[in-house]
Amino acid sequence: MPVNMYKVLKELMSAPAVTGFEEPRRKKVIEQFSKYCDTVSVDVIGNVVGTIGSGERAVMLAGHVLLTRTVFGRHVFAVGSSAETARLCGVNVGRIQVYTFLLSGLCAAMAGFVFWVRQGTGDPLAGDGLELYAIAAVIVGGTSLTGGRGSIIGTFLGAIIMGVLGYGLLFFGVPTPWQWVIIGSVVIVTVLVDRL
Repeated sequence: MPVNMYKVLKELMSAPAVTGFEEPRRKKVIEQFSKYCDTVSVDVIGNVVGTIGSGERAVMLAGHVLLTRTVFGRHVFAVGSSAETARLCGVNVGRIQVYTFLLSGLCAAMAGFVFWVRQGTGDPLAGDGLELYAIAAVIVGGTSLTGGRGSIIGTFLGAIIMGVLGYGLLFFGVPTPWQWVIIGSVVIVTVLVDRL
């Protein structure tokens, strides 16, 4: 049974932890998010594609809730910011790292499965060379390379930006080597801005 993302988001936005949203604004945000998710999506390699499936929305929302509303999420950010400080504060750093890598592997496996289903082929080299797009999407989305800061929504928006940039470069006929140079430049500028 597919998850009704509108209801989940509505409950999430009406939770007491969300402050600063008055009722009309809250309803508007929910409606815009619902319409947006039904019309725009980013696939596993950062390309803007048709619509996001309810499963993809559920994984994105679950990840967001896990990182922002649970003790585990706070521990992940604490370990990412400074593992030694987190250890001194009583966080089991080894367990958090193992669980984080486990979740990362699970998400990578799901992304590989989605990619396989969408492409209709099991070519092991199908995603070769797309690491730069993934790294760029995460960095443009606001995740700090030094750790301790980032969000699922930011990464999603970063992937949309990188997908639009990639398609724009392709549309204007920019040669592939120059596309890599431009994408790399975006990553470098973003990192430099992050360090300021």
